[in-house]
Amino acid sequence: MTPSAKSASTTRHNKTSKFRLSSLQHSLLEQAASSLERTCERIRFYGQRTYMEMVNLHFELHKIPLLPGEKIRIDFLCIAAYLWPVWQSVYEACLSDDRVQVRVILLDRGHSFLKDAACTDAENFLQQHNIPHIPYDDYTPDIDRPHIAMYQFPYNSIYEEFRKVSPDLVKLRGTRPVYISYGIEYDEARNTEVITGLHYHNYAQSLAWRSFVMHEDIQKGYFRNCRTGGAHVHVLGHPRFDVYAQRPTSLPKYIDEVRQGRSLLFYNIHHPSDHGCCKGTGQSHSLPIKETVASLMYLAEQADICTVVNLHPLFEAWALEKGRTTVDTLKQMKESIRHSPNAALLETGDYRAVLPHISAFISDESSLLLEMAFQNRPLLYFYDEPVSLKPFVEEITTSFYHGRGRGHALKDVKAFVRQLRCGGDPLAEKRQRIWNKYFGACDGRIGQRIAEHMLTALHTEKDTTA
Repeated sequence: MTPSAKSASTTRHNKTSKFRLSSLQHSLLEQAASSLERTCERIRFYGQRTYMEMVNLHFELHKIPLLPGEKIRIDFLCIAAYLWPVWQSVYEACLSDDRVQVRVILLDRGHSFLKDAACTDAENFLQQHNIPHIPYDDYTPDIDRPHIAMYQFPYNSIYEEFRKVSPDLVKLRGTRPVYISYGIEYDEARNTEVITGLHYHNYAQSLAWRSFVMHEDIQKGYFRNCRTGGAHVHVLGHPRFDVYAQRPTSLPKYIDEVRQGRSLLFYNIHHPSDHGCCKGTGQSHSLPIKETVASLMYLAEQADICTVVNLHPLFEAWALEKGRTTVDTLKQMKESIRHSPNAALLETGDYRAVLPHISAFISDESSLLLEMAFQNRPLLYFYDEPVSLKPFVEEITTSFYHGRGRGHALKDVKAFVRQLRCGGDPLAEKRQRIWNKYFGACDGRIGQRIAEHMLTALHTEKDTTA
C-alpha cells in the first residue's frame, strides 16, 4: 500500500472508531478472550455437535441487542475480491439504508489456502473502488460490538489465521454471523463425507444466524446434513444475478479494441482441484491443462472470433502446487493470448462487465456457470471427472453442450466453433425453458430482499425480547 493509501485508510478507520483502548483495557480484553478460548477448547474435546450447542446457547443469553434509536451495525468481512459479486447488492442496500451502519473489514494476512494473492487482490479492489475499510489488525469487535457479521468463505481453516472473526467466537460474543452461499453446490452422492464437511459442517454454515441460498435443493441439504438443522437457511435467490438485471454494462475498453466488432467467446478456466469429489481417481473436475492450452492456441488463431480468457484467481498457484503444469508453460500460454490479435486475457476490470456481451461460453466446472447460464447463450461445459450436483444445478446443465472429457477437448472446441459459425443451436429452446424456470424471477432486487430480511428479523427479535 502506498503512503497516501495508508493515510487514507487510517483516516477512514479513525472516523469509524469511537475511542482507542488503554494498555490495561487491552490486557484485560486479551485475558478474557484467552479464558473463553480455553473453555471452548475443552468443550470441543467432547465433539463438534456439543460445542455448537454450547455456542448457540451462549449466544441466546448474550446476543447484542438493538437499543432504541441505535443503528444496526453490519460488518462485511472481506478476504477475496472475486467473491465481492456475492455481496455487492446486499452491501449497497445496507449502505443506502439510514437504519444501518456499514463497515468493511479487510482480512489482509496471507493464508496458504488463498496463496496470498487473493488477499492482496482484495486490498487493491477496495482501494480502486474507494470502499472504506478497516485492516484486520485494527479491528476491535469486542469494543465495536457489531450486530451482524457477513462472511465470504465458510471454511474453518481460513479463520485459524483470523481468530477474532472465526464464526464460533463471533457468535460467542453475541454477534450474528450471516453467510451467503457463494458457489454451485455439489451433492452428497459422491464421496459423501468430504462433501458434507465442505457444505454443512463449517462454523459459518452451521452457526449462522441466517444463511441465504439460491434454491430449495440447497436448503434441503442443510436439513439432512447440517448438525444444527436448516431452520436458519432461507431461499431468497442469489445476489450475484442482480447486476445483470439492474443496469447495462459497457465492455472494458482494452477488450473492445481487440474485439473490433467480432463475436465474443468467453473461455473460463477454473483452478485444478477435485473439491474432494474425485478422490482416488487421479482426476479433477477440470481438464488437464495441456488440453486447455491446446484449445486456447486454436482459438487464438481464429480471425473471425475474439476469445476472452478468464483465469480463476487461484489457477496459477494451485496448478503449480499440484504439479499440473510448469512456470514456463503458464508464461507461454499467457503471452500467446496477450499477443494474439484474436484473444484477450481478462486481467483488469470486473468479469461481470464482460458476460452480457458474450455470444458463447466455454467453461470448466465453476460457480460462474450459473452466471453464464443467466446470459442465455450457448455454453460448452468441460469436466474431467463429473461430480454430483444438486438437482437444480444438474437440470440447468442439461441446457449446456457437454464435452466428452479427457482427450477430447480440442476436438470438442472445434466442433463447438463450427456449430456457432453455422448458426446452429439445437438447445436454444430448452435453454429458454430452463432460464424461465430458474432465472425468470431475478429482478435485480435479491440483495435488497436479503438486506430487508436481516433488518426485519433483527427488529422483530428486539420486539420479542423487550
